[in-house]
Amino acid sequence: MELLQLKYFETVAKYENMTAASRELCVAQPAISQSIARLEEDLGVELFTREGRRIKLNACGKHLNSRISSILTSLDNVRLELTEIADKSGSTIGLKVLSASTLLPHMLSGFQHIFPQIRFRLIQNPTETKYDLCINSTASLKNKRDTVLLDEEILLAVPRDYPCQAECSILLASLKEEGFISLRKGITFRTIMDEYCDCIQFSPKIIFESDSPATVRGLIGAGVGIAFWPSISWGSLAEDKVKALHISDLCARRVVTLSAPEGKVMSKAAAVFASYAVDFFKNL
Repeated sequence: MELLQLKYFETVAKYENMTAASRELCVAQPAISQSIARLEEDLGVELFTREGRRIKLNACGKHLNSRISSILTSLDNVRLELTEIADKSGSTIGLKVLSASTLLPHMLSGFQHIFPQIRFRLIQNPTETKYDLCINSTASLKNKRDTVLLDEEILLAVPRDYPCQAECSILLASLKEEGFISLRKGITFRTIMDEYCDCIQFSPKIIFESDSPATVRGLIGAGVGIAFWPSISWGSLAEDKVKALHISDLCARRVVTLSAPEGKVMSKAAAVFASYAVDFFKNL
């Protein structure tokens, strides 16, 4: 029984379709079929019921599928542990960054000044599952295993000469006709704000969408529109042609978190960075 056979089985079991598994794995279908056949021979049982070209997990296949995730995670952990014992690597951190990316250059620069031997593989694909640590955000702490890096208020950023009745606050309900600049759908902060707005039945009129907080900031300063703005992680607005207002009819906050994949043994390098990240955010 080989590791590759198990990985192929996991994908075939996921789809119960050789063609779909071949497409995801980028491996020719005959090679996958042969690998599954060898796995069944090694185990001494069939894992799928075959009806023409269709396949379906049988009882043995379902049992193996229920255990496969923990088996593969354990094998990955053993490989990591052996690698660190041999001191051949273990110094590269797969860091998945889905929030607070504006702070990333400063944080990594400071960390590598102290630990120059530790390298990073930066990931910004939300669907990527191969990583060591993930920086993300939610409207509130939903998973107690996550480490809170930052709890921040969400403000409204407007051009510096924007007229408002109160000097430092504004009613969101009064902005139904205003043009909003937003991050695109699918980005974590956009999802958080969509949830908040749905709760109070407010639908912002979005006139621009972007992938970049810096672009959002520039468009606000140019007088193009207004935008929701995390008070700390996106940086200060003091030196821009932009000002930040408290939202008086919506108590909006977000929590920036650090997490590791469940069941994965954290490398020494990842543990060192996790500790540094907590201290870094405390000093913002």
